[in-house]
Amino acid sequence: MSPLPTRVQSLLSAELDSGEHIVWRAQPLAHRRRRSSLPILLFALPWTAFSIFWVVMASAAGVFALFGVPFVLVGLGMLSSPFLAARNARNSVYAITNRRVLIIAESIGLQGASLKVSSVLPTTIERVQHSDGSGNLIFERTPGYEKNPAVEVGFFDIDDVAAAEKQIRATFSIDR
Repeated sequence: MSPLPTRVQSLLSAELDSGEHIVWRAQPLAHRRRRSSLPILLFALPWTAFSIFWVVMASAAGVFALFGVPFVLVGLGMLSSPFLAARNARNSVYAITNRRVLIIAESIGLQGASLKVSSVLPTTIERVQHSDGSGNLIFERTPGYEKNPAVEVGFFDIDDVAAAEKQIRATFSIDR
């Protein structure tokens, strides 16, 4: 196991109960998270360029240009999505302990910084594996309806997803 950043290690240590120890841990792959925000980035490029163009052209009309400022700010936010996605991956950790599966994610978004800690005792596992061996392990899925999308709980964008699944199955005696 490679060393965790100090902040992430302290978050993980703070969540462990007495007598609980880590059997396996990993962080999401930052490059995969960055790549997943590519559609947002591709949309943000023309959005931001047009917004800036509009503000510059409308500046001749004085105060009217201020109506374009929120659109420029939204564009800049979208342009920063790959960097925020990678940062959020570096501030997250997945762990398998002798008692449970932990998912700790510290993220920064439009609402500011937040910490989300999920503790799961998996009974089923769904593995999605890419050709390079990385992938996702999904433990729970709540179905979506109308305006609410489905919610998945699991390890996302981890290296060697098969090894993680094997460790969970061995630790919690889950059959295939």
